[in-house]
Amino acid sequence: MSSNAAGTHRAHRREHDAPERAADFERLAALPAGPERNRLVEELVQAWLPMAHRLARRFRNRGETIEVLEQVAALGLVKAVDRYRPGWGRFEPHLASLPERASVASFACGSSST
Repeated sequence: MSSNAAGTHRAHRREHDAPERAADFERLAALPAGPERNRLVEELVQAWLPMAHRLARRFRNRGETIEVLEQVAALGLVKAVDRYRPGWGRFEPHLASLPERASVASFACGSSST
């Protein structure tokens, strides 16, 4: 449990689309670059893709299409899975910032329709 500024406690809530893959992340961290590691990254990306897409949809109606937001979130997910280390804590917080970064990145690149 964690406590907020008001002193109330709340449990860490798992989202319905957050797969339990901690063991896979441990294994990934130990694997050298190569085909086995690439396959595991792909498996983890597929497992987390529904959550990445759900998070991306929270940013709809902000100037980008859902498709663009989901594509950029998927690309960010691949990078997040590849770079994540289990010692950093749960994976969900790292994933949650993807759509916001995707929105900023697409704005900065000028991919918006004008």
